[in-house]
Amino acid sequence: MAKEYPLIRLPTQSARMNLFDVLAIFGFLFGIFFGILLGHRFFGIIGGMTGVVIGGLLGFILGFLPGYFGREHMFREMQRSSNEQLKAKIDHPLWSFYNTLALLNLQMRGEDVQAYLPRVLSLLESDDSVTRLFGRDALALVYTPLAKQLHDLGYNPYASTEDCRAKAAQLREKIA
Repeated sequence: MAKEYPLIRLPTQSARMNLFDVLAIFGFLFGIFFGILLGHRFFGIIGGMTGVVIGGLLGFILGFLPGYFGREHMFREMQRSSNEQLKAKIDHPLWSFYNTLALLNLQMRGEDVQAYLPRVLSLLESDDSVTRLFGRDALALVYTPLAKQLHDLGYNPYASTEDCRAKAAQLREKIA
């Protein structure tokens, strides 16, 4: 049997709206629509008003479940992955929360993750604000003292690329 590592759960919020967010919203809206339709048809105005609440709630729950199960699958996959598999996930060319979670899992297992710091710092200088956001989050979760220094510099991943590069350069100078 493969070695089981501790399960690390993090509250997740997408940097961009994704398919799972759309499913939850549409589930909510369709639930309201069918709640009104069915409630009004069978129980009149009171049924329609009740149908809005019940339908919206049920629709949202049904729309939310695919995202929930997707996140659960991701956390369980990280838990079952070996250190070599986690390193392969970190080395993926496009950085996302998935890479950050793999890096955090590797650190929690006692592995030295300093070799990945230059890549995380390079994310802070990206042209894309979402990539900079992922870099800031990776720094905050894995390299917490450096994240504090970056925060003290006033780094904002949504600021201009030039400003972000200047703040990242200041951080590099501090740690050099």
